[in-house]
Amino acid sequence: GMPSITADAYKAISDSWLVGVYGNYDLGTTDTTGTDPDAHRPIEAGGKVGYAITEKLMAYAKLGWSWSKYSSPGYYQWMNGPSYGIGAEYLITKNLFTRVEVSQQNYKSVDWGDGSSDKVNINSYGISLGWRF
Repeated sequence: GMPSITADAYKAISDSWLVGVYGNYDLGTTDTTGTDPDAHRPIEAGGKVGYAITEKLMAYAKLGWSWSKYSSPGYYQWMNGPSYGIGAEYLITKNLFTRVEVSQQNYKSVDWGDGSSDKVNINSYGISLGWRF
């Protein structure tokens, strides 16, 4: 599990549909090999569209952009690219909610020291508890 801080803001556009924005700051790493101390704290921001299935259950889709640091001996860079996901939120109380989400960050390219580059896709699966103000 990777702890993160997420902020969402929604506006109802009908009885069931909501639109919103989100920002996410992971407190963990994007380093899957354990060799890059700089590959940490990815950032993601974008928009969401939600559908209220019941008064307590909402499904949503999100589309955004992700950034993360990466380094290797002799160079340092930011990776960035589109991200998307789907999820659901359930209100436990008036302010406490839980969230389930599946998402993917598609970093356009990582430029290696030898001049080559690769695309990097990171799949995320999460279960969260949140507080609604």
